[in-house]
Amino acid sequence: MDWTQRLRLRNLQMLLSLAETGNMSQSAALLNTTQPGLSKWLKDLEDDIGLPLFERQHVGCSPRRTVSR
Repeated sequence: MDWTQRLRLRNLQMLLSLAETGNMSQSAALLNTTQPGLSKWLKDLEDDIGLPLFERQHVGCSPRRTVSR
């Protein structure tokens, strides 16, 4: 199944929260989920899409500005 058919409103809320907070733990708390669960979901989505959506740093994450394949 194509990843676009599995994307739900909850997934968009997770992406927006991550973009706004730049922090997995904070986003997970705001969304009433766990940080490992949110991290795994993002990794799975990025694997399905075939490119990273966020750059992970030691102190958080930020939306990826450039896309390269």
